[in-house]
Amino acid sequence: MSDIILEQKTKFLDALADTYDKTEGTVINDLATANAIANEHFYIEWANLKDSLDYRVATGDDLTTLALNFGIYRKEASYAVGYVTFSGTAGVSIPQGFVVANDTVEYATNAPALLDATGAVTTLVTATVAGTVGNTPANTIVNIPISMVGVDSVTNGLSFSDAQDEETDEELRERIDYALRYPATSGNANHYFQWATEVSGVGGARVIVKPSGAGSMKIAIVDTSNDTAQQPLIDSVYDHIIENRPATSGVLEVVSATPLNIDIAVTGVTIDSTSGLGTQEVLDAIIANITAYVNSFAMDATEVPYVGVVKVVIQTDGVANYTGLTLNGGNVSIPIVDIEIPKANIITATV
Repeated sequence: MSDIILEQKTKFLDALADTYDKTEGTVINDLATANAIANEHFYIEWANLKDSLDYRVATGDDLTTLALNFGIYRKEASYAVGYVTFSGTAGVSIPQGFVVANDTVEYATNAPALLDATGAVTTLVTATVAGTVGNTPANTIVNIPISMVGVDSVTNGLSFSDAQDEETDEELRERIDYALRYPATSGNANHYFQWATEVSGVGGARVIVKPSGAGSMKIAIVDTSNDTAQQPLIDSVYDHIIENRPATSGVLEVVSATPLNIDIAVTGVTIDSTSGLGTQEVLDAIIANITAYVNSFAMDATEVPYVGVVKVVIQTDGVANYTGLTLNGGNVSIPIVDIEIPKANIITATV
């Protein structure tokens, strides 16, 4: 008997006067069981309905629909876009939609292209599937699935890195939660934050009010990898804000966050002999854990705390103790100011 059936049966019996015999095997007890079983699906559906109406627990399409009530749209996956260079016979025309590929993803040309007198042409292509799966390192788009006379080879001289996956449920909940805690009205700072972060590809933002006089706004952004933003993303955020903010607003500046390089040195590490881990294995783990910790700070962080790094070190498996720890040469927290985003730079750990 499921918990739901048992709960509803108990409620049914409790609602009856004790003058009735409600023990197992009686008609009343059997009726209570039958009623609970017959109505179990109603209770399940009701529980699911309640969850679908609460953004804190709703998922998928239910959460997407709830977000619309707050004027928030789930960010869609974007397509990888970049340039490839074809080589072949001069004068050959490559049609729009011509397909090239890396080992897993296909890309199609955005427009017709003509091989020049040297037998080469560089043209824009777009992945045929959305999401980060379309991002690819340089010189990996080298396949031509359907050959064409006069087209000998293709390659991408630069990496493709701007495609983003669809916004996750957790990311969408965070934006809903922010909108509720910090209401956006009449082009205030919260409104600028909302406009910036609803652009696909933006992982965080910081709003600086009046950086160059009354009405001016400066927005610093990072991408969804919490890394510096590239110019196409910066332009998209700028255009989106311009389209939505009041026409009488002042100067707007959208920039990428700037890296705040953090150098950390851990010295005198003592290895826990009972851990079963080797010295270099533990030192490498310290470096990896510190790097992940420093690179995890969001745009609203105000410092890289010294005690936070201490905690990372002592909680690393295999560490018994250490004698020295410096952040950028000192023994104090590192403040994060203006448009900075912390980035692990030179991280060392020694015995």
